[in-house]
Amino acid sequence: MRSAYVGLLALCVSCLLSLQSIAQQRQPGGSPVGGLTPAQQIAFNEGSRQFSKSYEIADGLGPVFNDESCSDCHRNGGGSNRTVRRFGRIDSRGEFDHLAELGGSLIQSRGIRSITTR
Repeated sequence: MRSAYVGLLALCVSCLLSLQSIAQQRQPGGSPVGGLTPAQQIAFNEGSRQFSKSYEIADGLGPVFNDESCSDCHRNGGGSNRTVRRFGRIDSRGEFDHLAELGGSLIQSRGIRSITTR
């Protein structure tokens, strides 16, 4: 009985290590769907490059942000395991306003410098 338990535990550990290795080999931004035209493949490659790029202030990072690249938060090109806060308001029609004119509803967790209003 004990050897079966040890064997099952070893199998589980082996599977977890294999899955971790596969996850680390995945490219940030995911893989393109099959059947892309050459123009679509070029667009995907450029988007993937931008998604993985680490931005600096000189590139336009800031004044507020969550991290230096898209892939820092969205590791596999989709959702994120980070908790974020969003805000907004109800407009005169009773619909939710995402405040796009103010930069959107996401509260950023980091900043370049203090922001003050006059």
